[in-house]
Amino acid sequence: MVRTAQKRKPSKAKSGNRRTISENGAPFNNSARELVNHLSHVKKKPFPKSILPMLASLAARPFDDPGWQYEIKWDGYRAITYLQNGKVDLVSRNDKSFHQTYYPINEAFKKWTIDAVLDGEIIVINKKGRADFASLQEWRSEADGDLRYYLFDLLWLEGVDMTGLPLTERREALKELIPIDSELILFSADFNATGTTFFKQAQKLGLEGIMAKKKDSIYEPGKRTRNWLKIKTEKTQEAVIAGYTLNEGSNKLFSSLLLGVYENKELQYIGPVGTGFNKKMQEELMKAFKPLETKRCPFKEMPEYNKPSRFRPNPPKASVTWLKPALVGEVSYQTIAPGGVLRHPSFKGLRPDKKASEAKPEKALKPEKVYKPARKAAPKPVARPGKDRKTLLNPTDATQVRNIDGTSFAFNNLHKVFWPKEGFTKRDMLNYYYQVAPYIMPYLRMRPQSLNRFPNGIEGKSFYQKDLTAQAPDWMKLFPYTTGDGEKKNYLVPEDERALLFMANMGAIEMNPWNSTIQTPDDPDWCMIDLDPSPKNSFEQVIKTAQVTKAVLDDLRITGFPKTSGSTGIHIYIPLNAKYSYDECQLFGKLIATRVHEALPDFTSIERLTKNRKGKLYIDYLQNRPKATLAAPYSLRPKPGATVSMPLYWEEVKPGLKMSDFNIRNTIARIRAEGDIFKPVLGKGIDMKKVLKNLQ
Repeated sequence: MVRTAQKRKPSKAKSGNRRTISENGAPFNNSARELVNHLSHVKKKPFPKSILPMLASLAARPFDDPGWQYEIKWDGYRAITYLQNGKVDLVSRNDKSFHQTYYPINEAFKKWTIDAVLDGEIIVINKKGRADFASLQEWRSEADGDLRYYLFDLLWLEGVDMTGLPLTERREALKELIPIDSELILFSADFNATGTTFFKQAQKLGLEGIMAKKKDSIYEPGKRTRNWLKIKTEKTQEAVIAGYTLNEGSNKLFSSLLLGVYENKELQYIGPVGTGFNKKMQEELMKAFKPLETKRCPFKEMPEYNKPSRFRPNPPKASVTWLKPALVGEVSYQTIAPGGVLRHPSFKGLRPDKKASEAKPEKALKPEKVYKPARKAAPKPVARPGKDRKTLLNPTDATQVRNIDGTSFAFNNLHKVFWPKEGFTKRDMLNYYYQVAPYIMPYLRMRPQSLNRFPNGIEGKSFYQKDLTAQAPDWMKLFPYTTGDGEKKNYLVPEDERALLFMANMGAIEMNPWNSTIQTPDDPDWCMIDLDPSPKNSFEQVIKTAQVTKAVLDDLRITGFPKTSGSTGIHIYIPLNAKYSYDECQLFGKLIATRVHEALPDFTSIERLTKNRKGKLYIDYLQNRPKATLAAPYSLRPKPGATVSMPLYWEEVKPGLKMSDFNIRNTIARIRAEGDIFKPVLGKGIDMKKVLKNLQ
């Protein structure tokens, strides 16, 4: 049943673009090479020694959302496969080898002629066509059941690091690699159904559950993420086997297993399990128990493992044998009693792929805590955000609580003056960002931020803050990074207006996003030219340089989009749509900057070092690098006059333009009149190869 549902039919490929399949059903290298050529813009990386699998969070119930895709949750062993130079490494999530245990999978992969790292689940199909976890544990040869390895992700391919690509792109590439006629190694399909409908079908088929995965999610090794969710059709718990009992007069090898989970690094008792074993399983378990026997109880407190209950008012006398806490088993159960004891548990099997320290209570997340449900009859974003949006905060109270996207915020110190000369307050700043949110958010969403915080206004002390690990609320999305000394930290990544107002409430006057998103962190969405004057340059020279930049772009048949910096210069953006790497982007920026400098050598420079510029206007193309930030369109700036980084029409870039023309007081009125004129920056993007060809 499962196999039939998942097996793919050969696709009708266009002539010259058909995937090559060898006689034994494995892809030739040229097929992989074609894929790699299509991914030329993706970051190159050496073959990884080890990749920890990305883990899913438990969700309380299914949900429907177009931004998610839904797959079967396989009842088996998670396995990462490393293919390199004909060698196959098939390992569990805790790095134990499956090489000998599931040898047919290894033999099948030896026919593949690519270097890759793949993620999937090993299962055994029973006579009813369903995945059977007990059969998987007892599998020793093909006579024990139909072995299957369902692949659902591609992490590395022929020198290309795939983890930073969106899930949908990784899976499209993976699908191309799996031989069409393979019956052992299969593609784990996603289904064209809503989450709730698919979950009901999974219940009818007796499947373990479903997986919900965010379509644009990157692969985050070793992280239990909310971008992947598991939704189970039955309640299960992974638990440490801390001992076993034997009832007086019993002819069994043991009567029950004593289970525990780790909470606050201590093993807590969650009850006994006495069902779900057959004789063969008991024999296998006793072999595993023998070297772990100990006289010491592994629990902090001695559990009452044989106490009377209304179901067993007079339990038989039982002896107990304690075990070192090393083995993990999985049990299903109905409910959890007060004190954390499982009610009506049934043993499913050992989990050699899990570490004892990983056996912890799982708390199911409510779906609405993970994604933002669509509101009924929600209006589409309007072209003029200020038209319907009034101010968020009243003019009197110093502290006010408001609900933003379902989250209560306490906005404080609202009377504090942030721009002393003009008298603009923190309240004014927050009201501005609330009104402009629909149009600044496209340039902030999913882009890590470097916060420039001014807790006491523009004349007070300020500081930059990248790491938000300690201060981020539970709903905030974070993006990890490692410092030079190996310390793990996290950028803040805005997803909605809550994040924007959270940053502003922390005194972040300006918004400084990356040029790329976390989905494609190595591929910028735009190439930018930053015209940065020295104190010796006039703003008229900045305007002249911008006009020459436009002329250069016109010669290259490229449309650029200017905006004021809000400080002293002008920024010019060229849309790329994340199709090129930062290196390619920077080289392209250098070509433009060089041409502009050649036209205006008297007062411009492209020298990186300040001392070598000799007081000339710097045409900065080096901002096109990973993790670099620049003030976002419509961002306020911590400058006198509360200026704004304002998108411009090219007709406005002329003598007489002043930075003070656009500020906290008049920006909303301009957007009401003009809409977001910077929007094409996030559009299709240029064809850089075509531009360079025309240049030649």
